[in-house]
Amino acid sequence: MKNSRNKTKHSSGTEGERVLVTTGISRYAELDPLQGPSADVTAFREVMEQQYGFRTLADLRDEAADKRSILQALQACGTLKEQDTLVLYYAGHGRSSEFYGMNYWLPYDAAEEEESGSWIPSSMVSGALGK
Repeated sequence: MKNSRNKTKHSSGTEGERVLVTTGISRYAELDPLQGPSADVTAFREVMEQQYGFRTLADLRDEAADKRSILQALQACGTLKEQDTLVLYYAGHGRSSEFYGMNYWLPYDAAEEEESGSWIPSSMVSGALGK
């Protein structure tokens, strides 16, 4: 039985689930490390679960946050219903390309150059969620 704290009312009057997907990458295979992402994700996740009743669908950290795993977590969001509330939280390197006019998430296994195909375009994140 689901915790009623994990429910939210949709405008249609039906109840939906509160779901969280977090990614925090402090250590990278090829890029410079960052100091805050893992701690930021831990703090954010605790607040969302304890104070707002969210259920964590995926919590990806450092080497577990490679491109394949992040895309699989996004794909898992496809099982959510319209009345569910989804929060994505990404803490890690990001890049912007003026040439392509795009923004990117950089997974654990990202290479320095965008031509490597290892970067995740933000449009891919939006597309995976159907938005």
